[in-house]
Amino acid sequence: MDNIMDCFNDDSSIDNKMSDMLDRMRGGIILCNFDLNTQSSIVIYSNCGWSEITGYTPEQLQSEKGGNPQALILEDDKKQSDEDYARQMAEGNTYELMYRIIHRSCGIRWVIDKGIVKSLPNNIMQNLSVVTEITKIKEQEEAMKLLAQQDQLTEVNNKATFNTLSKNILEKQNNSLHALLMLDIDDFKDVNDRYGHAEGDRVLGEVAIELKERFRSRDIVGRVGGDEFTILMTDIPSKDVAIKKAEELCSAIRNRRFTKCEITVSIGIAFANDEKSFNEIYNEADEALYQAKNNGKNQFQMK
Repeated sequence: MDNIMDCFNDDSSIDNKMSDMLDRMRGGIILCNFDLNTQSSIVIYSNCGWSEITGYTPEQLQSEKGGNPQALILEDDKKQSDEDYARQMAEGNTYELMYRIIHRSCGIRWVIDKGIVKSLPNNIMQNLSVVTEITKIKEQEEAMKLLAQQDQLTEVNNKATFNTLSKNILEKQNNSLHALLMLDIDDFKDVNDRYGHAEGDRVLGEVAIELKERFRSRDIVGRVGGDEFTILMTDIPSKDVAIKKAEELCSAIRNRRFTKCEITVSIGIAFANDEKSFNEIYNEADEALYQAKNNGKNQFQMK
């Protein structure tokens, strides 16, 4: 960073030869002067790489954002970015930040911003920033994170993720009514034995689709065993809502046209309150499911 800062003269000007060199560098470079007296910023220099990453020319940044590159930071990331910047500035004159920006025409992009701050006369703070776009890397990280959280066959949450998300909901919203539904496909072993595991996998996928279509985005759906699914219905107005949903599910799956077979499901329901832990509710739903199985299957039971 200091070497790049040395490219600029005391008056922040730069010759054409040096400008060409900086334009050929990977990543974006921008130099701004911030006037502490007027709380205003002016763009001294930016290279082509910076314009490609942000979509802004220096003139557009000056006219549309007051010459302040920090104005491009996504609102959700500003607080953390400001805190990180202040902490690092308290320790020295360099910083390294990661945040999302709003490209002028192409949506949101992830960047790493490495900068150095220099004090100039007349209360001017000069900031040189080297910005590298990491959108593809972050997208790959998110995809890998999603793969780790999902059951790959059905594309609902796996058991570990379901448990973690459910525990967080129960801890943070312990004054609300929640329902845990535990669903098991009746005689699923017969499906595999008679039609093969490929058909069994198809049935599991179809059941998962039914669940994803019938529950709200804020509800948590997971596959926790071979043919066992769990659903946490969050913040429901009454127990009747979960009861009605269980009735609908039993009917919908019973009447759904599968490729080679007909199936039914059994469901156990337990309700959360601030006196019960996640494990207690989970065990109650499991007991209710056992009762539904014991009473003839193709039905639901409550605890």
